[in-house]
Amino acid sequence: MPIQELVRSAIAAALAGGKEALRSFQDPDLKAETKSDGSPVTEGDRASEAAALRVLRELHPGHAILTEESGEIPGDPALRWYLDPVDGTRSYCRGIAAWSTLVGLAIDGEPAVGVVYAPALDQLAVAWRGGGAWLNGRPIRVSRRSRVADSVLSIGSLDLLPELPWGERAFQLAGHAFACRGFSDAIGHIEVARGAVDAMIDPRGKPWDFAPIAILAREAGGAFSSLGGEPGFDRGDALVSNGALHAEILAALSAR
Repeated sequence: MPIQELVRSAIAAALAGGKEALRSFQDPDLKAETKSDGSPVTEGDRASEAAALRVLRELHPGHAILTEESGEIPGDPALRWYLDPVDGTRSYCRGIAAWSTLVGLAIDGEPAVGVVYAPALDQLAVAWRGGGAWLNGRPIRVSRRSRVADSVLSIGSLDLLPELPWGERAFQLAGHAFACRGFSDAIGHIEVARGAVDAMIDPRGKPWDFAPIAILAREAGGAFSSLGGEPGFDRGDALVSNGALHAEILAALSAR
């Protein structure tokens, strides 16, 4: 199957899910429930997932799908979709526009297609293997800055840092940067891919969070790894950078 067809499917699913979530965004009656892992979920999350799933199941009924709310849907493991209906639910349920619908596709375990749709910000980021990275139809590229002192860094989920063994080192690293901004979730990763932010430290995430980001970062000319330096997108955390800063940041976070 041509990869362009898979890209169109990913875009269609992300648009369907994002538009459905947008219906409930900033609704004063929207209520959040707490899941067993302590994270929030709303009816907007569930409606978004249902809409995106309908698209993927109709277009690719034999493919495997892993979603945040429904879990694993059996299918061909060589073609596995990853779906996060509302990435940034904490922002979403408080009326903050920094949330998005994520759709990724891994082929034989390697990220191949990634779409990030942020309807409240009117942003659609798309990337696919060998096709480059795009934001609202225009090509994007990471920055070329090679020194932390000249760079803008972002750290997601700042509330987690006090409990992490490298949290204090991240704060120290931020103090050496030109600036540090707390962009949240996939929105921060878009900023890296388009060259406005030079690196983002993301201390927590699931495969459905990182599958589309890994291909977006790499196709924009940057680098993606876990905070331990592993290449996989299922390690629970991530560093996304312009590539030039990657080794320095990993070393700073792991320093004894």
